[in-house]
Amino acid sequence: MGTIILGSQWGDEGKGKLTDRLLNELSFDVCARATGGHNAGHSVRTGGQTYSFHLLPSGLINPNTDNLIGSGVVFNVEAFFKELTQLESQGVPHLHKRIHVSSRCHLNFTLHSAVDGISEEELGTNKIGTTKRGIGPAYSTKAARDGLRVIDLYHESFEQKLRMLAEGYRKRYGELLTYSVEDEIQSLKKYKEQLRPYVIDAVEYMKVIREKKLSMLVESSQALMLDLDYGSYPFCTATPCSIGGCIQGLALNPFEIRNIIGVVKAYSTRVGAGMFPTEQGGDIGKMLQEIGGEVRDTVLVCSGVGTTGRGTTMNESSINAGSGSDYNPNVCRSIGVTGEDLLNTRDIDITGGTGSGRNPNTRRDRDNITSDTDLNDDEGVITEAQSLRWALDTIRISAVLK
Repeated sequence: MGTIILGSQWGDEGKGKLTDRLLNELSFDVCARATGGHNAGHSVRTGGQTYSFHLLPSGLINPNTDNLIGSGVVFNVEAFFKELTQLESQGVPHLHKRIHVSSRCHLNFTLHSAVDGISEEELGTNKIGTTKRGIGPAYSTKAARDGLRVIDLYHESFEQKLRMLAEGYRKRYGELLTYSVEDEIQSLKKYKEQLRPYVIDAVEYMKVIREKKLSMLVESSQALMLDLDYGSYPFCTATPCSIGGCIQGLALNPFEIRNIIGVVKAYSTRVGAGMFPTEQGGDIGKMLQEIGGEVRDTVLVCSGVGTTGRGTTMNESSINAGSGSDYNPNVCRSIGVTGEDLLNTRDIDITGGTGSGRNPNTRRDRDNITSDTDLNDDEGVITEAQSLRWALDTIRISAVLK
């Protein structure tokens, strides 16, 4: 039934690219998001256009794929319609018939975004580096059982509950909270009936998928090292980004998961604040940003992934970076590697000017060289296309075996 795509680093590994490739070549019936919110950022380039996804599943590009925003997602109504409008303007067919929203999704309010910004300012130099889109506060109110779900929009008590939630934050932050609960209520009134056709009982939806034996591709958000439990806490997101989050967020039957694909880049990047041992600053970092199109990211060279004549080598410490363990909580069955083409560009020298073909060491002591990986060796390199092809072949073999 299910194939799951997971990020194995700090996000931005190319999950959207792989999602689009798999949907086109293997014709999944459904594409789903399980957790996170409109803080995700998946870009897909196809047919001469670039499509950007934040809240919506990127499976919407494929006209034959149904799409679900699962119960574990925090849902921002305004962002939902803004993204739909953009995709519609780009000519995505049958858009509104192929997207469904779980009635159990917790709502991500403008209130949450306002609180997120204040919280980051309070942290000062220790700030997490969030998107300030209110994802953390939305999950906080969910865990505290003060949150409101999509289905609550259609209950008489909705306005009263939102006012109570806003009043609680007002007591905490006082005049620092520049937010009007009445403006938000009026905005949601405008969207409420517009949203109704998309809202479904996602548990019943998943039941039908099982009964009809339909195939599902799960597109996870962020990545393992941003996971709330297994990531670089507290410099992480507020949601589970691992296999467990996908199962919980969609009510997946774990016995029906056919494949789990961990996506890594041949170099590592991350957004926000927090530790990043192999960070590259200066000209090297700028060069990798420009060539890799990493305009949002701090670029690092990851010492455990190479594209040498020895094949694509994967060091456990690279996939589980910072977890302090050789065990990967995502228990991936396949690895899809992106970004090798960047590191195989003949004009790139990622050695920090040493000319040794080796990676600089950590931020703490870059003068020490500890990796023998030669990322500039052009003999027998494994291209990104080959790596993605292997992932596809693995899924096909898995399907045959089952």
